[in-house]
Amino acid sequence: MITNNYIKVTIIGSFIIGLFVLYFLVNLFNYGFDTTDEASYLQFISYPDLFNATMSQYGFLYNLLFKLTNFNIPIIRLINFITLFIFTFIFNYLFICKSSTNIHKINIYYIIISFILSFSFFSLYTIWLPTPNYNLLNFNSIIITIIGMSIVSNNAFKTKYIYFGWIIIGLGGWLTFLAKPTTAAALGLMVLIWVAGQKSMKFKLLFISIFTSLILLFLTALYIDGSIDLFIERYKEITYEDNLAGTHSFATIITINLRDLFRFIFKLEYILFFILLLYIGFIISKNLSKISSINVLYVLFVCSLSLYIFICKYETLRWYALSAGHLTWAPALGAIIHSKNHKSPEQSNKDTRCDTSWTIFLALLPLAYSLGSNNSIFCTTAFASFFVLLAFLTHLRRFHAPGEYLSILTLLAICSQFISIGILYTALANPYRQQNNIWEYKQLISIQTGTQPVYLPDYLADYLTSLHKIAENNNFQPGNTFIDLSGKTPGAAFALKGLTPGTPWIFSGYPGSQALFSLALKKIPCHDLAKTWLLWSTTPVYEPLNPFTLHESGLDPSYDFEAIGVAHFPIPVTDKSYVLAEHFILKPRKPYNDLLESCKKARAELTDSMPYSLK
Repeated sequence: MITNNYIKVTIIGSFIIGLFVLYFLVNLFNYGFDTTDEASYLQFISYPDLFNATMSQYGFLYNLLFKLTNFNIPIIRLINFITLFIFTFIFNYLFICKSSTNIHKINIYYIIISFILSFSFFSLYTIWLPTPNYNLLNFNSIIITIIGMSIVSNNAFKTKYIYFGWIIIGLGGWLTFLAKPTTAAALGLMVLIWVAGQKSMKFKLLFISIFTSLILLFLTALYIDGSIDLFIERYKEITYEDNLAGTHSFATIITINLRDLFRFIFKLEYILFFILLLYIGFIISKNLSKISSINVLYVLFVCSLSLYIFICKYETLRWYALSAGHLTWAPALGAIIHSKNHKSPEQSNKDTRCDTSWTIFLALLPLAYSLGSNNSIFCTTAFASFFVLLAFLTHLRRFHAPGEYLSILTLLAICSQFISIGILYTALANPYRQQNNIWEYKQLISIQTGTQPVYLPDYLADYLTSLHKIAENNNFQPGNTFIDLSGKTPGAAFALKGLTPGTPWIFSGYPGSQALFSLALKKIPCHDLAKTWLLWSTTPVYEPLNPFTLHESGLDPSYDFEAIGVAHFPIPVTDKSYVLAEHFILKPRKPYNDLLESCKKARAELTDSMPYSLK
C-alpha cells in the first residue's frame, strides 16, 4: 500500500480530474456529426436488413439499442462510451487484483487506481467517432474476452466463477465475430496459445467457451436470417463488399507508411516528450520508499506538459494526433528498461511463465484489432495502445515485489491518464472531418426530422436544413431509395431517412468503387429504383460515381430526373482550406409506372445477354 503522502495527494487529484473529465464528456455527446464514416455507421444501424454482404454485423446488435432509445443519437453514443468505460474498469480491477489472495474483498484503493488507468482507452477516440461502430465493438469484445481470461487465470476465484469466466470468453468471442470475423479468428488463435502458456490450466475447459460462442452464433443466425444456410450465404457475398475496399488488404495492415511515420518521428516536441516520458519511467521504477516530493512534482510537471502539447495541436493533421496514442505506454517502457538491472530478490525465483503468456497475448492484441479495422499495424497500435500499455505493465510485474510494483503501477496509471486526456482534448479540438472545436457548435437541430436534436456547426446545420426543406417541399418519403452519386456524403441519405443501395456508403475514388456501384444497383428491386432520388455534385475535387451506370437498370439520369434544389456543403481540400460543394438533389421526372417498366425491360435484357453460367 502507498504510504507516501505526496503520492496520495496525486492520486486524489487524478481521481477528481477523472470525474471532471467524465462530466465534461457526458455533456459533449450531443455535439457534432460526421457526414461520412459516422453517417454510414448510423445508416447501417438504422437499416441492417438492407445490407446482406457486409463482413461485420454490428448493425443488428446496435439496432436494438437504437430502437430502445427511440433513435436518440446522443444517448446511443453515451451508452456506448459508458459500456466501454465499465468493461475497461472491470478488467483493470481484475488486473490489479491478480496478486491478491482475497479478491472477494472490495479494495477502495484498487478501485481508484483501476478508475484512473481506465482513461487509457481514450486513445480509441483520437479521431473522435463516438457513435457505435465495428471498431468500438471490436475493442469492447476483446475487453470482455480478457475479463473472462482474467477470471479463469486467477486461482483466488471459486470453481463456479471459473466456469463463468469460460462462458464470458465465449461471449467475447461471439461479439468479436459480429464485429469482424477476421478479428475473431486471430483472437481465437491467440487465446489457444495463451491457454497453452498458462500453468496447470485445464485445456478441455476451453470447450465451454467454444460451445457458448457456437450457441450464440446459432441464435444470431436465426434472428438475422431465419436459418443457418442463409446466414452462411451472407458471408459468401463478402467479395461484393471487398470490391469497395480496394486499398484495404492484409498488405495494408502489415505495411507501415514510412512517410507518415517519419512525419511523426521528426516532430521535435514528440521526440522531447517521448524522452521525458521514458525518464519518468526511470524515476518511478526506483525504490519508491525514498521518493521525494520533488520527483512527484516533476512527474506532474511532465504530465502537465503533455496536456499543453496536445492542447496546442489545433491543426487538423490526423496522423500526429493518432500517433500520439503510442505515448501512453512510453513511461512503462522506460520503467522496464530501468528495471532490467534492478530485479527484486523476491521475484528472482518466481515462476514467470503465466506473466510471459499474458505479456505476449496483450502485446499481439493490436494485430488482431488491425485485422478487424483494415488499418496498418502502426495506426491501430495507436488506437489500441491500451493493450500495449497493459503488456508493458504485465512484463514489469516480473521485476518488482508486489508492494513496489503497485506503487509503480499507480504513478504509471496517473501519467497515462494525463496523456490520454490530452489526446482526447486534441480529438475534440479537431473532430473527424468537421470544422472548429466540438464545444463551439451552437445550432441545435435534428439530424433526422423528429429525432433528438444535436449541436452542429453553422455550415452543417444550414446544409441539413436545406436538405430537409427540399425533401419536404417535394414530398420525399422516408424509406425511398436515395443514391449519393458524389460518393462523399452518406449523411444526406441518413438525414432524409433514405435507403442506400447495397451498402451504407458507396464512396467514390477507390479502386473498385464503380464496380461496387454497378453491383449495388442490381440489388435494388425495380419497384424501389423507380422512385429513387439522386444527389449529384459538379465540384472538381470530387471523383463522383458514373451516373450513366443507371443505364444498366433502364434509367437515364439526363432525361428521367430533374434537379429540384441545391444544398451547399464545404469539403476539406487541405488541413486549413475548404471548397464549397454544390449538392444538387434530383427526383424522378417521369411517372412511376414508366420508370418501373424501363427498369424491368433493361433487367430482362441484361439477364438474357449474360452467359448461362452467370445467370
